[in-house]
Amino acid sequence: IMNKFNQNLKELLPNKLYHRVYGYYLILRHPKKELPNYILKKKYFIKDNKKNNLFSLRLMGGAILGRGTTFYTKEPETVNWIKNFDKESVFFDIGANIGIYSLFAAKLNHSTVSFEPESHNFAALNININDNNFEKKIISYPISLDEKMIISQLNIFKFRFGGSGHSFDRSINSQGKEFATSHIQGSISITLDYFCEETKIYPDHVKIDVDGNELRVIKGMKDLLASKKIKSILIELDRTFSEHIKVISILKSFDYKLLYYNDKDGASNHIFDLN
Repeated sequence: IMNKFNQNLKELLPNKLYHRVYGYYLILRHPKKELPNYILKKKYFIKDNKKNNLFSLRLMGGAILGRGTTFYTKEPETVNWIKNFDKESVFFDIGANIGIYSLFAAKLNHSTVSFEPESHNFAALNININDNNFEKKIISYPISLDEKMIISQLNIFKFRFGGSGHSFDRSINSQGKEFATSHIQGSISITLDYFCEETKIYPDHVKIDVDGNELRVIKGMKDLLASKKIKSILIELDRTFSEHIKVISILKSFDYKLLYYNDKDGASNHIFDLN
């Protein structure tokens, strides 16, 4: 009977409408099995100014919807920075989270390498890559970047999809203050210098958003900085944190000029460009 109903429905309705109606039918027939699948397949679409879809985010709960709805307003400088990359650039997204900026860069035809060690976010990142058919544009790694290669732990601030504030090998926030962890996850780190040496992939632009460990990431990429291969760096820094003042000093010592920063309390994005 079900096969007959399915066949009749398919003959009567246009293909897109058929799949929608048949999906609702399955939910009514097997709610415990099909309703969770239906919910987990829901997506939020980021659109351009002409209302065309740019990319989608799978709505798996947590902070994902919020990240989608604030894509243009939370960090407009990051969006504009990516928009101004030269054509077909290589973009490294360090602390990619669920991948909103990696996906945006891929949509603009840039080759992207995404680093995200937290388990929820890495899963969501890869689902988003797959949903958007960006497998040839983005490759993701579930590793932490640091000044050395060690086996340690990722201290997680809030254990949820789209969560942030996590810290590798120590539990500090972007102001350098200790925080109480909600979960501890094993993680392995490498330096960015080692990654580039092994993969022969070199970035034109690098985003660093690792909530407190920025100095350690920078110390692990000094060979790359000295090579002058990186054209620009966007990094989230808090000027009340002594380690972040050292980051600015190191970048300037390698001839990177500070082009932009938002002079506000707390952490804000700083954009450096090679002189």
